[in-house]
Amino acid sequence: MKPRTALWLLPLAWVLAAGAPESAAAPTAPLVGWDSEESAERFARSAHRKDFFPLSNHFVSQDNKIFCGPVSSAIVLNALRLGRKKGLPQDSGSIAEDERAWLPKGFNPFFGKYTPGRTFGAK
Repeated sequence: MKPRTALWLLPLAWVLAAGAPESAAAPTAPLVGWDSEESAERFARSAHRKDFFPLSNHFVSQDNKIFCGPVSSAIVLNALRLGRKKGLPQDSGSIAEDERAWLPKGFNPFFGKYTPGRTFGAK
């Protein structure tokens, strides 16, 4: 590793080791369950509910704690490309190579979309 690369990694390692600040550790209001009556009422009152359904189609789950940035980027990139699927990367990591033998010849089960693993060109 080059010395210059190591220098910028030091602050990053310190931030990751320090964890979240104490003020961000506990929310001030109790969380509301997604499937609760109160949640449904809040959603019905929301001025932004019309945006929920078109955007929810682009939701990507976060598989680990350090992929927040790539996951958020994948969601935004997919939402910005509404209706345009050509040229988007295909992340084939969700089906193992040996499991693809069970698929019909020539069948491609993967959609063109950004995923956390493909957002920044990772293989």
